[in-house]
Amino acid sequence: MASRLLTLPSMARVTMCCWGDFGLHEAASGEDLRPRGRKARALLAYLALHSGKPVSRQRLMSLLWSERADEQARSSLRQVLFELREFSRADPPLLHIARDTVALPSDAIETDMDRWRRLAEEADYETLLTELPDGDDTLFANLDGIDCGFDEWLQVERTRQRDALIALIADASAGALAAGQTRAARALHARLIEFNPEESAPAPSSPPAPVQGPEAAAAAAPGPRRRLILWPLGAALLAAAGGSALWFRSEPAAVSQQSRQAQDLYETAHAIVYQRRGAEFPTALNLLRRATALDPAFVPAITDLAALLGMDNPDTENRAEAERLARSAIRLDPKSAMAHGVLGMILGFDSAEARSEIKKAAALDPRDAQIQFWLSNVLGNEGDYVGRLQALRRAAASDPSWNRGLGVAAVAAWEMGFPKEAEGYAARLRDIDFRQSFDCSYSIDFAGGDYSGVVADTLAARERLNDSNFADGKLGMA
Repeated sequence: MASRLLTLPSMARVTMCCWGDFGLHEAASGEDLRPRGRKARALLAYLALHSGKPVSRQRLMSLLWSERADEQARSSLRQVLFELREFSRADPPLLHIARDTVALPSDAIETDMDRWRRLAEEADYETLLTELPDGDDTLFANLDGIDCGFDEWLQVERTRQRDALIALIADASAGALAAGQTRAARALHARLIEFNPEESAPAPSSPPAPVQGPEAAAAAAPGPRRRLILWPLGAALLAAAGGSALWFRSEPAAVSQQSRQAQDLYETAHAIVYQRRGAEFPTALNLLRRATALDPAFVPAITDLAALLGMDNPDTENRAEAERLARSAIRLDPKSAMAHGVLGMILGFDSAEARSEIKKAAALDPRDAQIQFWLSNVLGNEGDYVGRLQALRRAAASDPSWNRGLGVAAVAAWEMGFPKEAEGYAARLRDIDFRQSFDCSYSIDFAGGDYSGVVADTLAARERLNDSNFADGKLGMA
């Protein structure tokens, strides 16, 4: 392995098979590079799905030796890293091993999902069709039973990656249709149904007509009915714009790049934002200000601070500071997708600069759920409703438990004529957040004109909502 790795070129030197059995090969020759140990393979599998991000040794210990004492787990991890030493000795390295973290460079390994995304982006739908896995294939099928910690992660990751694959196939089917490749579009739609039997809508035969935008719908509908039809879409867009910082996930930076204290402050504040503990947002702001004072170049903390200041209808002074911070984060790290996205959110979704920033964020990180959510707002404002749904599908696949993304994806899918897909999102939402689930179903019923259903469902949900004014407002609209 050593002599081969040391002479490999720098880009996409190794390919990894994730669907089916774990596989690792040199891209040019196809030589098998799998390490002998199963835990070494599991470690590489985990890092490959977190490529470009430093993973702490503590996390790897809890993942692969969850039932061992710390000292024993630490020793076992050292042995596995020694087994992988040739990967770290390659030029440039395939594996970065630091004192506290381990990482795979983002350009070192191309997973099969990476390749399929590239084929879809290149519109090579025929090749994509030949490489897609079978519907009953499993992610890393031969890596079960390594450790209960790894098994738990693998179970969650299999669901997440399957959702991502479904979204990729759906996007590819729509892209093939838009490109006039009808045969490929139909074949991809058939594969979509294979992976997602609930999606049984007819295969596409011609590009779908875009859903009417607000102005066109207003011109076509009579007065009272017009307001009722447009309300759900408008509410979804307003919800997306108004509450847009409650969701957001920024990338953790390497600990070596800022002081430990600043990192700890940031992580505590970020947990408050991630868990949507609104009452603690003032505390988060204070923690983030302290973190940025300790390390003025700590981009994730600057980005979080900008987002919190720019959210929830800020006053002119806070908005100006939020914009300044977001621009500063971009200057410090022009490749920070979240910094570009936060700047776009702060500027709003209507201006040319805001749209440009959010599209740049999506290009830098196409897998982030929040960025895809922002992108859906931009595409909706531009009248690209097919693209809007595709972005929401990617958001739901990237974070299957994110209530805000699921709700808006459900409404968008219903509007675009995919009722079973909409119900799938709504069903997932019902298990996570009853209020958001009710709001989602209410919007769909209202858009469909099922006003008696609105009244009945609202009355039935009134007590569970714990907010009579919220329920009564819905009844008043009906």
